[in-house]
Amino acid sequence: MFTSVFLKSRLTCASAIAFLFLINLVFSATPVDPDATPMTKTLLDYIYSIYGKQMLTCQMDAPFGGNETAYIYSTTGKYEAIIGIDLINESQNNGEVTKAINYWKAGGLVTCMWHEGAPTVGEGYDASKGTQSNFDNLFVTGSNENKAMLSDWDRIAGHLKKFQDADVPVIWRPFHECSGGWFWWDKSGGASFVKLWKFMFDYFTKTKGLHNLLWFLGYDGSPNAAYNPGEGYFDMVGSDTYSGGGTYAAQYNSCKTIHGTTIPIALHECGVAPDPAANFAQNLMFAWFMVWHTSHIKGMDKTLLSKIYNEPEAITRDELPNFATLTPVNYNLVAEKKTLDFEVRKTSEGFTFLTPFAGVDKIFLFDVQGRVMTSAAAMPIGGNRYSVSVPGLSKGTYMVKVDGQGRTVDKKIVIGR
Repeated sequence: MFTSVFLKSRLTCASAIAFLFLINLVFSATPVDPDATPMTKTLLDYIYSIYGKQMLTCQMDAPFGGNETAYIYSTTGKYEAIIGIDLINESQNNGEVTKAINYWKAGGLVTCMWHEGAPTVGEGYDASKGTQSNFDNLFVTGSNENKAMLSDWDRIAGHLKKFQDADVPVIWRPFHECSGGWFWWDKSGGASFVKLWKFMFDYFTKTKGLHNLLWFLGYDGSPNAAYNPGEGYFDMVGSDTYSGGGTYAAQYNSCKTIHGTTIPIALHECGVAPDPAANFAQNLMFAWFMVWHTSHIKGMDKTLLSKIYNEPEAITRDELPNFATLTPVNYNLVAEKKTLDFEVRKTSEGFTFLTPFAGVDKIFLFDVQGRVMTSAAAMPIGGNRYSVSVPGLSKGTYMVKVDGQGRTVDKKIVIGR
């Protein structure tokens, strides 16, 4: 069970009704990798459980940056919930992986990116901004481009396997800032990028046996649906920008327009951290944010940074649960889900419910952010069975609360995922 400190936040009366029942509900999400490790499933469950209520803090920690994590602690008295690393330079990768595994052991989480150099061009930042002139050859077995790319992927997969061997789940953020047009992986357009993304997903999960990854699709500051690989290929999405600060409403809303509200959205890179309290007030809660390294984090106003890290809406490392003691909750994504006391059946017009008590007064339906989607009087259809009409409900993850005679039961349901 995940107990959040968000109740310390300023809640509106309407929001509080939703949140009071959500705090006692264990969320469950299904990773896109069907063979994801139990710890990886647990992490995704947790991210869903806090999404919309609190925001995970994250800091990019570069090997040449003067220890950003230590800077965060000295400035705020807290450590970031998630440490960010980049597998950009092979000579430093062993050290970066060790640092991240140690951060997990200290109670933190890990996100990993890779400024992958264009195949046949080399490694490093400049190579990542190169051009892959024969992009289609990347998928031709035995071509120079294909062999170079798979050689690079094998090398990086070896580092990611070290995380798996240590039972460390990783928020994996490859091919970041897609749709920006400055990295080789998206210069050939959306269709080519989608093909590349799916190729890596299959290669890492099926060929290399990496099942500790939560796949993160990271757009640039202006998300473009042409670069969306489609459901089944990523667990989270996000946008990034280095302009200004504030709530980053444009980035949040652009992702929401493409992907809806049923998948966590993050601000995966920024130069100035958002203020979780302000985002909460405007219903723009990213699952997490990551401030870039060196001059970006050290250029932030220290008073603001400390305020952000000490807000109840922000989650820092000391506030994370012990993931080794948590058990993932596995739900079959089917139209009917039973427990001993509460059954939900999907119908063409809504749902039917078999409840543990008679005399149900009302049924509430919430989205994953705790917002009331609908509330309706329960229509008895025999015994303890009731029906409710919810026409036109889109696919996604929802929570149901049934009230009656001073008693309440809650249930999570998944539609069409």
